Amino acid sequence: MRQEEISHCMREVLEGDRGTEIRINALKWKMLATTVVDEGGSSDKNIDELIAKLVFRYTTRLLLVS
Repeated sequence: MRQEEISHCMREVLEGDRGTEIRINALKWKMLATTVVDEGGSSDKNIDELIAKLVFRYTTRLLLVS
């Protein structure tokens, strides 16, 4: 990539409507990612559900073996 291309891309991101659109979109993704990984977010709930299923399977197998 040439220096002129990099300069053009940087100006596009930092100036004008396109840059504003890119920054707003980046902020939306940041907020969404923060919500998902926070306590009570979907990732947190999915991990809790996975652990509960693993514990259930483990205890079920223990009961069947004994």
